[in-house]
Amino acid sequence: MAKVFIRKRELELEIDFEEDESRIILILDKIPFVRYDEFSDTYRALPCAYPELISALRNSGIEVISDISSDWSLDIDLREPLVELRPYQREAVEWLRKNRFRGVVVLPTGAGKSLIAIYALYLLRMKTLIVVPTIELMHQWKSKIRSVLRIRDDSVCFWGGGYRALCGITITTYQGACKRDFLVRAMDKFGLVVFDEVHHLPAETYLEIAKRLVSPHRIGLTATPERIDRRDRFLPLFVGPIHYGARVSELVRSGYLAEYEYRKISTYMDKEEWRTYRENMRIYREYVRSNFPNLTGRRAFDMVVKMAWKDRRAKEALEARMKAKAIAMAPKSKIAKLNEILTKHRDDKVIIFTRLQRTAHLISYTFGIPVITANVPKSIRRKIFSLFRSGRITKIVSAEALDEGVDVPDASVGIIVSGTSSQRQYIQRVGRVLRPKKKKAIIYELVTAKSFDEFMSKARKGLIGEDS
Repeated sequence: MAKVFIRKRELELEIDFEEDESRIILILDKIPFVRYDEFSDTYRALPCAYPELISALRNSGIEVISDISSDWSLDIDLREPLVELRPYQREAVEWLRKNRFRGVVVLPTGAGKSLIAIYALYLLRMKTLIVVPTIELMHQWKSKIRSVLRIRDDSVCFWGGGYRALCGITITTYQGACKRDFLVRAMDKFGLVVFDEVHHLPAETYLEIAKRLVSPHRIGLTATPERIDRRDRFLPLFVGPIHYGARVSELVRSGYLAEYEYRKISTYMDKEEWRTYRENMRIYREYVRSNFPNLTGRRAFDMVVKMAWKDRRAKEALEARMKAKAIAMAPKSKIAKLNEILTKHRDDKVIIFTRLQRTAHLISYTFGIPVITANVPKSIRRKIFSLFRSGRITKIVSAEALDEGVDVPDASVGIIVSGTSSQRQYIQRVGRVLRPKKKKAIIYELVTAKSFDEFMSKARKGLIGEDS
């Protein structure tokens, strides 16, 4: 009888075989991520190919001898979850079950995506790895798992943030999981891997996590899987098919997210701001026309960035564009309009979102509002959230520091002062106020007319059903 030997070799699998070579080679050549290595005269495979490799060989009647662990049974007494799934969550779990628990679940922020993965963990009862973007999310996941499944504190362990432990349920960050020492140890330790905020995974470095684990079951969670660099095309290959669940409008109608009103407010640059904006954009556009006449938009911008380190004119063009951008994102009229909105919602909890830190600090200084940026220490951030949750402060301004991975207390008003064309970021921001509550949520978006601030707003149009 033909035999195939599969062994671990650092971060790869080595495949050797006896007898019936032509038939085995024919099978191996059809499996993705399996290749012949002339130097060692063996076949090699990425660990992610292991489940398909084993299945194809055994289905062909070939004996497989492997030192890869396949005992992923979870040695934890899991009790039935206390939390009942909502209909759309049950639908997602059932979809995952039909797809052998492989796939990406897309649901809006605040829809309870983590609960879907926890139910999958409960149903599979396999050793599970959960990969998240931040240390804060590691702790949030542990708390959620423990409360839903009613397990002991030591049943869940961390790799990252000063911890280096692997156990039945391990939570780590993308930054920690992509390291060689982790992947060597974790390669065959887990039957299920959950990628939270899975849109991070296709980054070249992080994709190694998906490649170097043998886990047959893989679940990705995100509000929007799309990436500007289009590397989201790797998600079906390394995680599974994409399931688009209930949209924001459906969840609002069902009462799972707050009713909301969307108000888009146009603001205008004054004469001096408009003159400076146009002059700086002229410098940038002339450089693009002179050097990359066939490129527009993001492709043209990427080329200017690439040239800036060696071409003085490219550097000047890039600086001019940045100046124009800063003016368009925070003209004086936006600050005046923000003042009107804050006065109107004096007693409401409000989160203000900005693209630039300088704008966030300007708003903080002007209105005496606590500011949260990536540079604010976590201890101070937690204190601000605590005061916001208790109602002792009712306004927060943030520069791209609340978009994901942060447990933000609910607000009833969101004001987008400036943003990007990113669907993911926009949905994350909107989700901060669209949580179930008695009071109707209001989303304000301040957009500078006749500028690329308006262009970016149009790129986001339709994401939450606005009528503008």
